Amino acid sequence: QKELEECKNHERQILRAKGLQPSHFKVSECPLTETDFIHYVQIKKTKQTPDNILLMAHGYMGSNIGFFKFYQALQNDFHIFSIDLPGQGLSSSTEETPKSADAWVDYFTSNVKRFVDKMGIKRFSICGHSMGAFVLTHFASRFPEMINEVYLLSPGGVNFENPEFEEKKKNLVKGINCMKRGVMQSMANSIFKDKKAPLSLWYLTLFRGSFAKMIYGGKRLGLDKEEQKFFIPLYQSIYKSKPSSDKCLGYIFKEGPMSDRPLMKVFEKLHDKKRIVIYYGRRDWM
Repeated sequence: QKELEECKNHERQILRAKGLQPSHFKVSECPLTETDFIHYVQIKKTKQTPDNILLMAHGYMGSNIGFFKFYQALQNDFHIFSIDLPGQGLSSSTEETPKSADAWVDYFTSNVKRFVDKMGIKRFSICGHSMGAFVLTHFASRFPEMINEVYLLSPGGVNFENPEFEEKKKNLVKGINCMKRGVMQSMANSIFKDKKAPLSLWYLTLFRGSFAKMIYGGKRLGLDKEEQKFFIPLYQSIYKSKPSSDKCLGYIFKEGPMSDRPLMKVFEKLHDKKRIVIYYGRRDWM
């Protein structure tokens, strides 16, 4: 509980640093059962109406605070609920996790449904990044009557497996030095064939804290020193807690852009009834 409160304080400091007024946001948990809960940030500068609610979900191994640069830009147009997906971020984890792609999709979508029901949210738009986009799009296909519009940021699992991508991947890997190529292939096999969580691999287990520092202190995300001061300890805490749904990656994805439960099939059902907008980031791996 103490560690959770410290992490929540880091989130509040990040939001304040981006210019959000404390009266305009809430950092809290929504209890789903006696033991399970969804952690979320609510951006409430704009009064909540059935037409302006936006539900946001982050990418794999991330959390709601990854959207921190979005909130100020969106707060005048949307009343936002930004969640940590079950078993990730600061949401509760479970010891028993699904063992199939369909079961994982059910796990995520059913818990999102429990969250919106508990919060009394009847209708809303969705915005998801990477795996969060995958989860929320499948949610939209199951509960289309609840969805206004769909915004996807570099969605994962868009297509079925395809030979063209496999060939491009092979050519890309050929340009990497032998040792790095071996490590990458070993990690890919562990995740996508053996269905293991990346941070459970023996050569990463001992370096969870350093892994967070490498990601959030590196140049790729472009965080300034003030942002790093809060992001690094937050994610060091998250990664050390062994989030349970890290295990989902090998079940629902085929190395990122591909999946046995592809979004393209969902788009075919949704696009006549819903406005779907897809963005790809210049600095995003997808």
